[in-house]
Amino acid sequence: MSAAMAKIRDLKLELIDQSRRNGCADIRVTYQAELTPLERHFTGLRFKEKIQLCGAYSLDPEDFLYELAPQTFAGKDSGIVHRERIATVCDDILDENGRLQPSDQVYAKVWVTPVLPEAAFQISRPLVHTF
Repeated sequence: MSAAMAKIRDLKLELIDQSRRNGCADIRVTYQAELTPLERHFTGLRFKEKIQLCGAYSLDPEDFLYELAPQTFAGKDSGIVHRERIATVCDDILDENGRLQPSDQVYAKVWVTPVLPEAAFQISRPLVHTF
């Protein structure tokens, strides 16, 4: 049985701008990570964020189109973390139909995974002495 983890709320994918001149689109992914009571009170806990863009009706059985560079973020005492990511993605990547249909349907998948703090470790300078 797995422990409950953060929930993702209000996930939105928006087209900010599309420049036909350079063949790219600026997209925005926003969501709220709602932390569990345990995650809220775990000092130093950080979260790894993974965001993928996928095609809803892709001809390829694998609907994956693009993955944003992963990021980490800190939790908040309030338990709600508002996240926003903006990326520029080439139209060729977002064209999930291969130009066979007049429009494309792209959606975002988001994973939020807790990352436990690592132990601090350091080695001192050697003590030089004849014992």
